[in-house]
Amino acid sequence: MPAPQTYCTLADLEAVWNPLALLESVDDDGNASLSPAEEALVAQAIERAAGKMHAYLLLRYDLADLVDNAWCRDCNAVLAAYFLATRTGNTAPNGLYFEYSRFLTDL
Repeated sequence: MPAPQTYCTLADLEAVWNPLALLESVDDDGNASLSPAEEALVAQAIERAAGKMHAYLLLRYDLADLVDNAWCRDCNAVLAAYFLATRTGNTAPNGLYFEYSRFLTDL
């Protein structure tokens, strides 16, 4: 099964969330750099966030029309960052939680 259409990249996540906090959220080996397995965690979070978006967007849009949509890029990045922030049971930072909630409301 192919990966779902996504709208953002690691750089987009770093634009919406502190890059050091992002790294800490996936740096399971503690070496302060992204290993291939940790890069996969980021990719999975991006795909999971896009899947959540699609549950709402498919009701109103043809996904092909949204490929380069800036709102979708930002939404995908914020949702993915939230999923990474909370993946080990931690609470997301307040600002990130606020943005996550706002995007879910908009969806």
